[in-house]
Order: sequence, then C-alpha cells, then structure tokens
Amino acid sequence: MTRRRLYPAINDTSTISAISACNESFDPAQEWATVPFGVYPNGRGLQVFDQAAAKAIVEAFNSLPDRLVRGFRGLPILVGHPDDPQWLAEHPGATTEAVGRLRDMRVAADGLQLRHALNETGKRLLSGDAAAYDSFSPNWLMARITYQGRKAYRPQILKSIGLTNHPNIPGTRIGLNETLPAAPTTSSSTMKITDAVRKLLAELGKPAAADATDEQLAVAVNEAEPIATAAIAAQTELGTAKGQLTSAANEVTALKAEAATLRTQLGDKTTAAVNERTARAKVIVAGAVKDGRIVEAKRAEYESKLVAAANDHAFAAIETEIGNLKPALNTRSRTDKLGDRRSIDAASKDRISAINEAVQKHMKEFGLSHHQSYAAVKRTQPALFEPTHAE
Repeated sequence: MTRRRLYPAINDTSTISAISACNESFDPAQEWATVPFGVYPNGRGLQVFDQAAAKAIVEAFNSLPDRLVRGFRGLPILVGHPDDPQWLAEHPGATTEAVGRLRDMRVAADGLQLRHALNETGKRLLSGDAAAYDSFSPNWLMARITYQGRKAYRPQILKSIGLTNHPNIPGTRIGLNETLPAAPTTSSSTMKITDAVRKLLAELGKPAAADATDEQLAVAVNEAEPIATAAIAAQTELGTAKGQLTSAANEVTALKAEAATLRTQLGDKTTAAVNERTARAKVIVAGAVKDGRIVEAKRAEYESKLVAAANDHAFAAIETEIGNLKPALNTRSRTDKLGDRRSIDAASKDRISAINEAVQKHMKEFGLSHHQSYAAVKRTQPALFEPTHAE
C-alpha cells in the first residue's frame, strides 16, 4: 500500500524550522488538557487541525507499531525539539533526554486532549514562580491537503512535544500535574519493556542482537511492522473465516434436516403412488379377465407389468395394450346346454366381433381405455350383448 508523504513540523518560533502552530496550556489542576481545533498559519502554509487530524493522531498513538517504537511508553516531552535535526543543529549541546511522557490522548468535542507525566527534571523545569519553561510545542508529521482552495497541511502523527518559551500561539502554557503518576524511571521497568520488545521481535521473525541499542531496536521494529500488520490482518481474517465456517456448518445441518424431511415425504408419496397404481392395475386386469381378454393364469403377470411401469405414459401404453387384446373366451354365462364344450358358433362370433368393433370405435373417439369403453358400450348398446336365437 502506497503511503502518503508526511511533512515534519515543530511549533517553536525561536527557529526558522518552526512551521507548526497548535498549543494549549496544561492546567495543573486538571488531568486532561486540550489542544483546540483551528486553522493556524505557519511557514509552510496553513495548518488545519480538525477532528480528522486529532483522530489520526490518536489512532497512530494507539497503534501497535507506534507503541513498539516507543517501547510501550508514552510520547516524549523534551526540552525544545532535539528530535528535529535542524533545531538540534541550531542548538548544539541541547539535551536529548525526555523530561516527561504523554501518557494518553483522546478526541474531545473541542480538540485533542492530552494527559502527561513529568520526571523530576521536568518538574524542576516547570516549578516555581521563575520556572525555566511555561509553554509547549508539538512536533508532528503532516499530510498535504487543499483547504478552501489553498495549499495546507493536516497533522497525522504526533512525535513529541517540546518545552518552549516561544510558542507559535500565545497562551499555550504547560504546568505541573501532581495528580498524575510519574513516568517509570527504574532500570527494571525499562528492562522489562526492552525484553518484551525483543520477545515480540523474535516471534515476528526479526530477532534483535543481545547488545542492540534502543535505536537498533527501533529500526528492527520498523522492519517488523509489515509482518505485525499482516499477522493482525491474518488473525482478523481467521476470525472471519471461523465465523463463516460456523455459519456454513449450521446451514449444512439445516439442509441435512430438510433433506431427511423431504426423503420421508418422498417415501410417503412413493408408497401412496405404488398403492394407487396397484389398485388401478387390479381393476384394469380384473376387467380384462372378466371380458376374456386375459386368462386367470396371466392375471398376476399383467398386474405386475402395470405396477412396474416406468411412468404414467408407460402405464397408459400397457393399459391400451390390454384393452386391445381380443377376447379368448365367450365369458357370457350360458344357462342352456350346460356341459356342452363345443366351439363357439358363428352367431356368437359375429356378436363378439360387433362388440369389439363398437368398443374400439368408442376408444378411438373418446380416448378411453378398453375397460372404460367396454362398459360404456354395454351401457349404451345393450342389444349387442344379448345372444341371438341362433346361439
């Protein structure tokens, strides 16, 4: 990801490099002091300090890379701006030791609020009626913007604040805040922080040498920043993936339950369909047996054939096939000449032929099965079914 170019800016009118202006007093009786929002002229152009700038500064202050760079301590409070090369060149011999720390910051409705703690040196510099310093100056990095058609800059990262008697904006005083704890100064605390940084660097694959200086540790932290950022992103993606996997598992469980329900319903419908088809097959075959088109020995065969049909179209085709069978026997009961097993005479054959022709015509005209047409013809043309005197 391409980073925007950031421009350094300090806020001290005692040097030509002072191009930042945004100061407010630390009230000794208050834990928090506010750097007010506003638009401040400076040597580089306009400096726009608004909510967007304050939010960017707080976000950078709380980020893991920035916390690693400063060893999980607050931002330094310096005497002047020895962390600015040009300022240091103009003030040879200036001390580079911090006299306090910014312990916390937050965005308020009217500006950026800062909380500070001073060590003994810092307290001496701000103590008494004739204190060495009474104001402060931010040293921050700014991004170029356009403000009301003019070139301007918006602060993005606060590097430090410097004690000064020449603030760019009058009334920006700093005082002691005895309600705040002093910054840790013991070597054991520093060692614990350094050990934590070394351990974290080792875990990120950037182990530091045993005799590495603070500056070398800072360089190693900067090199490890992309790895830490990628690790944080991977952890976030892993959490998202786990959530998605859980949702997918729940969906699979729901789909399995739905599939089981559908299988049960399908089984019930299949059973009902088989039962219905079996009942229809029995009626059709029974009619054919009664009409003499199927002999009793073939009843089960034709019933099974109908039940096993692949679909309704195949079933209808088999039903039509059965309807087209010619009667093999005269199924009409004969009360005369019992025991006579002679062949059907010509008159009976003619009557059966006439019945079959009438049934076939009815099937073709109305699209019904043989059994249905047979019943219809028998109902509408009963004379065809009466035996002649010759029979």
